[in-house]
Amino acid sequence: MSACLFTGCVNKAQQNFDRPPAPVTVTEAITQDVPTYLDAIGKTVAREVVSIQSQVSGRITKIHFTDGADVKKGDMLFTIDTRPFEANLRQAQANVSRDNALKKQAEANLAKDVAQAKWGEVEAKRYGILVQGGVVPREQYEQLRANADSLNAAVEADRATVHSAEEAIKVDAAAVESTKVQLSYCSIRSPIDGRAGQRLVDVGNVVNPGGSSGNGSSSGTSGSSNSLLVIERLDPIYADFT
Repeated sequence: MSACLFTGCVNKAQQNFDRPPAPVTVTEAITQDVPTYLDAIGKTVAREVVSIQSQVSGRITKIHFTDGADVKKGDMLFTIDTRPFEANLRQAQANVSRDNALKKQAEANLAKDVAQAKWGEVEAKRYGILVQGGVVPREQYEQLRANADSLNAAVEADRATVHSAEEAIKVDAAAVESTKVQLSYCSIRSPIDGRAGQRLVDVGNVVNPGGSSGNGSSSGTSGSSNSLLVIERLDPIYADFT
């Protein structure tokens, strides 16, 4: 009985020891990006938002874009009536021409009076020698001396006139440049690449720098009361989750 039990235990242990291993699935390890998804509520935000405003007062004569169109930096957006500024420019240029003519006339007068003053000094000195020798009366010398002094005073006045003409030329030349700048502001161009919103003015509206203008419509994008248009740069575009 004992021998049978022992034999049975040995056979059972051998059967357990000889069992084949269980199959295992093996996968090669690799490195790769694992996408991460996050659901959140947010809004898209333009990289740049530019409010287009007028820098001069005037009437809109032309609109060069359509609402919602893509525009490039330097593209024409609006044209303001240039006629008043062109008239001011012509007037300023005429003032410069007049000042140059006055300067030339003053320089001619100066040259003439300088020559006369030199001759007057020569005559006064010559008669001064003669009056000392008793050749001519003192009254004649004094008359020539007074005439020489008068001519010298005229020379100084002519120099002042020339200087005044030069200063007038500078002032009017600056007015010419200022008017040219004002005239350039009549052409309103896009400062950035972007997408145009809804225009806030129509042809015929009078616009003013720093003042309200337009037809009262809203583009849906924030802008000041005197905005003519809002342009947004959408490439790239940002997402705001705050």
